[in-house]
Amino acid sequence: HEHGVAAAWRLGQWDALERHLPDGGAEGGAAPFEAALGRTLLAVHRREEQAVEAAAVGGRAAMCTRLAAAAMESYDRAHPYLVRLHMLQEVVDGCTLARGLDALPGEGNSMGGSAPQYEQAARRVEGQLHWGDRLALTEDSLAARFPVLELRGSLLHECGRPARAAEAWLEAAKLARKASRKDVARAALLQVDALRRTAIVQVGRQAAAIELEVLAGRSTVEGAKLAWSSGRQVEAASMLEGWLARSSDAAHRSLAAAA
Repeated sequence: HEHGVAAAWRLGQWDALERHLPDGGAEGGAAPFEAALGRTLLAVHRREEQAVEAAAVGGRAAMCTRLAAAAMESYDRAHPYLVRLHMLQEVVDGCTLARGLDALPGEGNSMGGSAPQYEQAARRVEGQLHWGDRLALTEDSLAARFPVLELRGSLLHECGRPARAAEAWLEAAKLARKASRKDVARAALLQVDALRRTAIVQVGRQAAAIELEVLAGRSTVEGAKLAWSSGRQVEAASMLEGWLARSSDAAHRSLAAAA
């Protein structure tokens, strides 16, 4: 059931995730890490803080046992377990984020963050997790950062922050492209587009027009870089021209300023 657990949480299919998880905390079926990660994410979905911590404690114990053995051999053998411990902590933080966002008052809470005041407050809640600093301290490699960014995308989406989730997936796409994993980069860009569309539905086209246009522009630029690196220069130019024709001058200026 390991692959079933992994696929279910990535797709946000919580009923399927519950079916794939082994009963009673047993390790049979799914691998210990995937089972622990699945349980913590399911508890975040249900906003069950104690269950999140309990599942994380079990997952940490299993990973620390393996980490101790691997560390005696080499850093390369130990590093994957460090990444897994990092991911478990991210889910615990994700529960804190979910509860913090749920507690925010205002229209944005029910509409996915449309009100400027809500957006500012939500950014402050996210900032308390220091996710940017934590990611910067990880090894700059696909193996270390992609799983973390993928997980953050799922957590942010679950917290009702699809645009922020799209930004996490966009970073993942850049990472995959630079590592020459073009298939992974394409899949990540599809996630960016899907989440951006979800954000448009949640907040309305007018409420976040510029921000989402800029996000679309950043995604288009990344897609063009991917196409160019694959030898499809005409397609890359066409993608950029298409976005410039569809988007506003304000979005052009914002994207240029952020570049």
